[in-house]
Amino acid sequence: MVGLESGVRVNDADVVQHIVSILEGESWRDTVEGAELDIATAVAIYHRRIFDYAYAETLNECCYFVCR
Repeated sequence: MVGLESGVRVNDADVVQHIVSILEGESWRDTVEGAELDIATAVAIYHRRIFDYAYAETLNECCYFVCR
């Protein structure tokens, strides 16, 4: 999560994409279980920063329904 959050903070698309691709991998699924909300929140923040508001809103809606 630290790498993802750092990539979002400095608006580094390569870092964000690399970290997300790692987290999507089969070997990491058990590790990130339970942190999906944190990951989606960080990626939503990133998409707002790059002005992709529609995707950020979709991620926020997913987070909302997960928290309910």
